[in-house]
Amino acid sequence: SYQRSSLIYVIMDTCDDVEEVTTTQDREQLSNIEGGELTEMIEQGLDVNQFFSFLDLDDESQKEQDKNAVQYDFRYGTLPESVEFIGDDDEHVDPTFEALQDGSTCLVITDRCGLRLNLDNMKERGGKNVNEWSITLDVKLEELPRNEFSLFQTCSNERDTEGEAYIYKEGGVGVFGEPGVSESWISPGRWTRIVITFGKETRKSNREMRTYVNSKLCSTIHRGVFDVPDSRFSLNRSHIVLFGSSNESLTIGRDIKVKYVEVKRVHMNEVEVKELAYHNRIYSFYEIEKEKRRAEMYAGLSLQPLYRKPPPVWFHPCFLGQFGDPYLEGTGLNGGSIPSTLAMYTLVVDKAFEFQEVFLENFGHKEKQILDGIKVIISDAASMARKWALGCKSGHALVHFMRRFFFKKLATMKEGEKLLIPGGVCGGHLLFILEKESDTYRFVVVNTNPNIGLSFHPVSAEAPKIKYKTCVAIDGIAPEKINDHMFW
Repeated sequence: SYQRSSLIYVIMDTCDDVEEVTTTQDREQLSNIEGGELTEMIEQGLDVNQFFSFLDLDDESQKEQDKNAVQYDFRYGTLPESVEFIGDDDEHVDPTFEALQDGSTCLVITDRCGLRLNLDNMKERGGKNVNEWSITLDVKLEELPRNEFSLFQTCSNERDTEGEAYIYKEGGVGVFGEPGVSESWISPGRWTRIVITFGKETRKSNREMRTYVNSKLCSTIHRGVFDVPDSRFSLNRSHIVLFGSSNESLTIGRDIKVKYVEVKRVHMNEVEVKELAYHNRIYSFYEIEKEKRRAEMYAGLSLQPLYRKPPPVWFHPCFLGQFGDPYLEGTGLNGGSIPSTLAMYTLVVDKAFEFQEVFLENFGHKEKQILDGIKVIISDAASMARKWALGCKSGHALVHFMRRFFFKKLATMKEGEKLLIPGGVCGGHLLFILEKESDTYRFVVVNTNPNIGLSFHPVSAEAPKIKYKTCVAIDGIAPEKINDHMFW
């Protein structure tokens, strides 16, 4: 009671009109709001007067809002009539509910299962499909997925797709290989509100997809296909499928819990997304554990994140290459390796981002999104390089790596995604960059060794130097060639 009454005075101090706030009705409304929730509102810059206008919505305004939205609430232990729980081959599956501490329930979605949501009462003003929309999900992942998985299929024109938005293994939410900025990624073990919006910010702008995690902007994505009406990214007015995909490798690999879903036929902007979190208060602020950045203290040696028993940093090949390059020839220490280099590079990039945080504050959302996307590509490459190094120890191990890991990785690539792939020729090291385009692939060979393979690259002589083109790109490669073992 003390906390609540104190918060009333906090609100009074921040309002232009104190008398308006001190009415009996306002005090009663404030008494229903917990301290943690209201503090969260104020810290995120909520306009208090706007907040009261939401609390005082009359019935007509509420009905008008409901015309644009369909809600699916799983907190009462039953499956809404407009929801069907489906498994493999669209077979009906009995739902599983889990009791929560506050007495409510959540729906548990298991591997290769999904939800078909009926949208019959969502009426679009003209047009075959819904071309501007917003989807809200309150979900919880106990662990981040091993691979990205589809959040939903729009079922536009009854087509079966790989999915129109994904949760990536790092916790980002996006599509076309854009996981968004790391500061907005999902944290496992916590209830998270995901909002995905699709449409135009202004009448003259192009359509874009934006994803939000706990009201924070995660990714902003632009693609030409977005501007095509009634295309893949428009919602079928009959139904959509949550967690569905035509590609089995992009279905849920771990259980995901769902409390609430809402589908709107309007595109919400960033302000509306933040206001939504406080207006309907579906999201439990008791379960928000605000992320606090703590300076990471060095425990042991600096290479501890890379090895269980880390050597001193001056023994590492990357350290020797960086600081002792002119003196390594003939010592047996020259050459290095792709796995150790990428592992060190990943560590250095992560530390640079952490310790240069003040510098990164000058970057906008677009720049941060690009940087975090690059971090993901490098981290994936380091993981692949470790497996590749083990595979290179024998012919059998290499075949195992290619079949059990590499080609499965290729199968999950989506338009816009890139892979850094380790390789070599005649004992020398190469890197390949593979990018998936709409219907084809782009393949880039990266070589900096003039004695191994670089003689096949374009070259020009300008005394006293010979200049090689170290990166050679091959465009328009058909998928069947990329997936052919002989290509690799």
